[in-house]
Amino acid sequence: MADARIRDAFLAVARDRERAGLLVAYLLLFVVVDAYGQLLPLYYRELGVSVAALGVAKSVGNGVEAVASGPVGVLADETDRAAIAVVAGGALAVVLAAFPFAGGALALGALVVAFAAARLVFNTAATPLLSASFETGAEGVGWAVRDTAIYVGGALGVAGTGLLVARLGYGSAFLALVPALVALVAVLAVAHRPTFGGAVSLPSLSRPRPLAAVRAVSKPGVLARFLAVKLFAGLGMGSCFYLLPVRAVDLGVAAGTFLLAFGAAKVVAVAFTLLGGLATDRVSRKALYVGNFAIEAVMLAALALADSPALLFVAVGLYVLQTTFEPAVLAFFFDQFDEEESGRAWGISGVVARGTGVVAPAVGGYLYRVSPSLAFGLGAAAMVAATAAALTLPGDPARA
Repeated sequence: MADARIRDAFLAVARDRERAGLLVAYLLLFVVVDAYGQLLPLYYRELGVSVAALGVAKSVGNGVEAVASGPVGVLADETDRAAIAVVAGGALAVVLAAFPFAGGALALGALVVAFAAARLVFNTAATPLLSASFETGAEGVGWAVRDTAIYVGGALGVAGTGLLVARLGYGSAFLALVPALVALVAVLAVAHRPTFGGAVSLPSLSRPRPLAAVRAVSKPGVLARFLAVKLFAGLGMGSCFYLLPVRAVDLGVAAGTFLLAFGAAKVVAVAFTLLGGLATDRVSRKALYVGNFAIEAVMLAALALADSPALLFVAVGLYVLQTTFEPAVLAFFFDQFDEEESGRAWGISGVVARGTGVVAPAVGGYLYRVSPSLAFGLGAAAMVAATAAALTLPGDPARA
């Protein structure tokens, strides 16, 4: 039965040109995004730029995302989401191609901010687009299929980058990722045929007061509790997980070796995310949602305690286990809101996530300079708080 559900989910994608195009686009995006996430702190280190400077750059990027997230969500709801995703993919390609030519902290920081903004626009447009394509009652498997594309893409990107770094250096690794984004734009343009149409009023794009934005959705109390989870999770994972590659190198693991190992972990994660998709459609989505943050808390605690590569790779194993819970995170969120306002609710949650991120990476980068164990330990404590906040959410809505 489980095999049949997975097979049917993939066949449904194959028969739907638009959904297939979007999933291929996600695969290509995460070839780039996951490789970029692992390359960036190592590139800073290679150029002799402090990881604290990277933390500041990521904080500024998150600040830009916090300001833009709400308006971009409205724009995505009221115009052509596919067109917005195409433009964002092209912008990501241009920004990524510039990284090998940026040698100082200011230039690198500007590119980090630009990359974050373009990625926000893509995700805000593409996530509700994909959610709307799932059949009722099969959202978990649907998200698992998407996550399969993400982890396959991430595995290819990270492992391939590891080989390039070992043989050709960081600049070549950045440039090698650009064709994936060019292909992403082409796939979306063919599959979705964006019209670049629609109309949006300027007042709807103006940034509302935060409380007014929350009250505007149909379940403001539920959204507020989701925002609390986002707040603590942003303080936890956002403050230190981006430093995982540097932590690995500091513990004596070669950069290329770590990237290859992390890429292999993402291959294993494919099976776990498919299992999680099946579980999402069969058991309590809230329980899986809560479990996601609990596993992340344990993972960061392991990184705080690590004094050798052995415990580091235990944490990587927990990362793989955590992927089992990820399909439920999105499915449970979108269960709570009507399709017409899902982009708006997602955008508001993004404001909190990125708003928290204005502080978290800079603080995490500074704390890492003081003590890596302190940085990851405080991150673990924040994830415990996120888990507690997740427990306050209502149970699963009735499924049709």
